Amino acid sequence: TYPLGKVLQGSAKIHKMWHLVPFCKKKIVLLGVFTSFNQKPYRIIMRFVTRISCLLLFVSTLPVYAQRGRLGAGQSAALSAEQLMQLYRFEEAAKELRLDIAAHRKAQKSTVRLEADLQRALQGADMLLGTEQVLFVDSFKVALSEVPATVRLSPGAGRLVDLAALGDSVPGLPAGADGWAYINDLGDRLYFSVPDTALCSRQLYAAGRLASGWTTPEPLPGVECEACSRQAPFVMPDGVTVYFAGQGPGSLGGYDLFVTRYNAETQQYLKAENLGMPFNSPANDLLLAIDEASQLGWLVTDRNQQPDTVCVYVFVPGTTREVYDVDSIGSEQLRQYARLHSMAATQTDQQALQLARQRLQEV
Repeated sequence: TYPLGKVLQGSAKIHKMWHLVPFCKKKIVLLGVFTSFNQKPYRIIMRFVTRISCLLLFVSTLPVYAQRGRLGAGQSAALSAEQLMQLYRFEEAAKELRLDIAAHRKAQKSTVRLEADLQRALQGADMLLGTEQVLFVDSFKVALSEVPATVRLSPGAGRLVDLAALGDSVPGLPAGADGWAYINDLGDRLYFSVPDTALCSRQLYAAGRLASGWTTPEPLPGVECEACSRQAPFVMPDGVTVYFAGQGPGSLGGYDLFVTRYNAETQQYLKAENLGMPFNSPANDLLLAIDEASQLGWLVTDRNQQPDTVCVYVFVPGTTREVYDVDSIGSEQLRQYARLHSMAATQTDQQALQLARQRLQEV
């Protein structure tokens, strides 16, 4: 019998495909059965038969490899629900999560985490449709520790400071307290967050300043939240409106940005509202400050950044909240605006952009 290895010799690709087509092996073996190879005519005929057999084998395996290629492409394109949410494809993520929940229920497995993720996906879909039209002026990539120095506020807007730098000047401040603190324009109110072991979270606190120094900090009433975190407060000059970063119920990502207002009648802060997109994302959105004097806003986020690095965006705060019309621009363009994919795409008003850049240079 003519050795089967000779039939396939010289074609590495055929060797790789050989295990896929056993039916072709049989054909080649049958074609390659001869009793004598000593005579030259037989050797010529065998070479011819070998080449024809290899060609037939290659052609017969093309459909198999084409099918494998299609499967491979489909598998590589399959994304998890979390990956879909990172791409702002929230409706697709919700669809995948519903399928996963059904499969887990059928297998009598816990669906608690999946149902929580489904709520996030549904929240993201709602937030996406409400993406606000915002003019972004500039951005800076900085280390997390450099944020207070990067966010340049006018004197009337107060200032950000490193809480650790205040040291022992704040009574009752826990050892190792860190993060950003806000001091108002008059310098007599301090806002910050520290861990609360009783609630297993971080909570917002405020302290007043007297001639003798800072008073003992007290929690902001109505903002407390069990098993969630509040950080980076910024207070508007009215002393009523507070922006902060929160993680927990109502958050799409790690930290989302919220706003609350103090109710003098109840002496409590109202239920905080999520600021929506583009200020919030599936990542950590850590600070929002609005400088009324310069008519500039500052957004700090770690989306698309390396660890311990953030991007600081400068934007023009709107006097009214106007959202994009998805029917006019399409879903993909809406996702681009929500993700802050391109600042240039938001800079449609060149006059407003130039004026904002001048104000930024003056701060």
